[in-house]
Formats: sequence, C-alpha cells, structure tokens
Amino acid sequence: LSNEEGSGQELLDLIKGFRRSKVLFTACKLKVFDTLKNGAVLTAEDVAGKINASVCGTEQLLDACAALGLLERTERVGVVGYGNTELASLYLVSEGEHSLHGFVTHYNDHIWDLFTHLESAVQEGTNQFHRVSRRRADDSFKDSFYPSKEAQLQFTRAMHDLTKLGAHAVATAFDLSGFTSACDLGGCTGALAHRLVQEYPHLKVTVFDLPEIIELAPSFQPVGQQAARISFMPAGDFFKDRLPERLYILSIIHDWPDDKC
Repeated sequence: LSNEEGSGQELLDLIKGFRRSKVLFTACKLKVFDTLKNGAVLTAEDVAGKINASVCGTEQLLDACAALGLLERTERVGVVGYGNTELASLYLVSEGEHSLHGFVTHYNDHIWDLFTHLESAVQEGTNQFHRVSRRRADDSFKDSFYPSKEAQLQFTRAMHDLTKLGAHAVATAFDLSGFTSACDLGGCTGALAHRLVQEYPHLKVTVFDLPEIIELAPSFQPVGQQAARISFMPAGDFFKDRLPERLYILSIIHDWPDDKC
C-alpha cells in the first residue's frame, strides 16, 4: 500500500472501531461467554436458546466475536460450533478470577450513552449525566452515576474488575518496604489494598471512600490473614476530610479539573 492508502486504512479502522466495542459489550451483556464457559462448544441455535435471542442474530454476533478473537469457530461434519478463546475464558466470564465482565457491562450501560453526547459536552463544557439519566446538570457525580442500589453495585463491580487488572503493576511500581502504613484514596472494594498487603507483609492499608461504597466492599474482599491488615474508612469528601500525607490514587484525579487535583 502507498502511504496515502495506508493512512486512509488507519482512518477507516478508527471510524469503524466503535463496532468492535459494541460487539464485545453486547456479547457480555447477553452472557455469551458465560454460556460457553468451562470449555463448552455450542451451535448458534444452542446459544440463542440459552440467551433468549434469535438464531440469525446470535449467529452473526458469534461470528463477529470469532473475527475479533473472542470466540473460536469450529466446523465438524457440517455443524458449526463456538467456544471461548483463552482470552475470553480469562477475562470475560463473569465469575472468573480475572474477569472484566463488570467493567465491560458498565461501559455498555453508562459510558457508551455518555459518549453519544460528546458533541454536546464539548459545546457546553459540562458532563452529560443529565442527558443520559435525565437528572439536573448540577446533580453530583454520585447521584447521576449510580442513583440506585443496583447501579451502585454495578459501578463498584466495574471498578473492582479494573483495579484488579492493574493492581500488581501499581503495587510494585515503587518500593514500599520501608513503610508500615498506606492509604488508598477512593480505594473502592480494596482490590489494590489487598495486592499491597500481599506484596508487603509489614504494611497496613486504609481504604478511604464513600460510606455507600465501603458498605459493599466486604463482599469483594477475599478472606485470610492478609485481610486483617486492611481497614476501611467511610468518608464523605476527600477535598475536605483530613488525609494522610502520602496516598495511593488510582483512577480518581481524571474526574476533576486541574485546580482541584
């Protein structure tokens, strides 16, 4: 390809890239990867019956997932079957140890809708929660993003999944062997805290987050001696409440303007 053709193809990939995301989001939302867990290989008709969808639509979705490397498509004696790839088994089955299913579902149910209003966000200079949730533009992030217990749990699960994925890299980015305590600001379920106490046997970690998030945290925490070195501090406002001098901050400051960060 010439330079012009190559650049044009890159642009086409960018233009059409949203379709790949939506295929992944839809397959997760319909629990396709859960249906094919534990090495199951099923026909499109079998999968359609289990996810309560049309056979033709399911077949096209499964083929799209196969093209993206999320499913393996096999054919034996004229019968086409679908099974999870190693990638899907590791990250997309909802109850897997390293699952990102909750994070994917969160992006499908919330972030996708917000980005459809990106043009308005640029023009107005405001977030678009009010357009998606039909709440006032001046409502808080908390009220707009998880107005119900169900939405709150989904958000918490999404943050837990995301944090687990990068927890080892964050925990080992700096040598904390000389410290005995740490605070994870906005630490949600304590996924990073759990990794920190695994890496540093003498470290105790305090997780600082909203009371309603702290209330959900125990159901995400593994049991064991390490959990005893993790404590949770329910707080209301990290801009006002007293904080330690040194903090771990993960996926927090991008939500705020420079003057608040």
